Amino acid sequence: MAKHILLIENESSFSRLIESELIQESYLVSVFEDGFSGLVNVRQIEPDALIISSSISDLTAIDICRRLRTTGDPVPILYIDKDTTPQKQAAVLEAGADAYVTTPISLDLILAHIKVFLRKNNSEDTSRIVVFSDVTLSHYSRTVYRGGHELTLTAKEFDLLAYFLEHPKEALKKSQIIDAVWSYDCDLGHESNVLQFYICSLRKKMENGQKERLIHTIRGFGYILKTAARGRSRNSLSLALA
Repeated sequence: MAKHILLIENESSFSRLIESELIQESYLVSVFEDGFSGLVNVRQIEPDALIISSSISDLTAIDICRRLRTTGDPVPILYIDKDTTPQKQAAVLEAGADAYVTTPISLDLILAHIKVFLRKNNSEDTSRIVVFSDVTLSHYSRTVYRGGHELTLTAKEFDLLAYFLEHPKEALKKSQIIDAVWSYDCDLGHESNVLQFYICSLRKKMENGQKERLIHTIRGFGYILKTAARGRSRNSLSLALA
């Protein structure tokens, strides 16, 4: 069955170009010119991926991302914007987008992101439940509990925590985490502060001012998921933890 891509874009020439390219790749494509119609149809159609442009005006693209994630919709979102500032990229990713590309862009880049989204969806075992310490994560319901209390995470915070849970007690490089969680999004770069932003946000929600820290900083290297008991990581790195 053909994968269904939903596109929200009010510039008809640009939307026709993207639609034509996606159809050539054998995707089923639905195009909507305004944010409200697009949001309604994302929920009705349940597409395999969503492409959204910042040019829509009736409902901002960031609002759409936020509304979808607030209701637990896991659809992968590719966000297109002419704004190249790190602040805007961080805001969009925090709202729930999975990738951010700036204009002018190549159609090859759009297709590459879509293929990554679909590959991740196909390879992910959505029935898995992962437990570490007092944290329980369900891929099926995309929910996280700590100490019996549900945590309200954004889509990207969920993906980030899921990656740590796949590699417990393992020292992870910053670039390694970015490559895994943000695919190969060139706009982020390995030196971006976006990762640090998400780590801080995730820690705040997980610790809630009281609980033990599980995600530790390895200075000059990256991060590690471990309990308070001091021990050598799987990679046996003798580095200071924060």
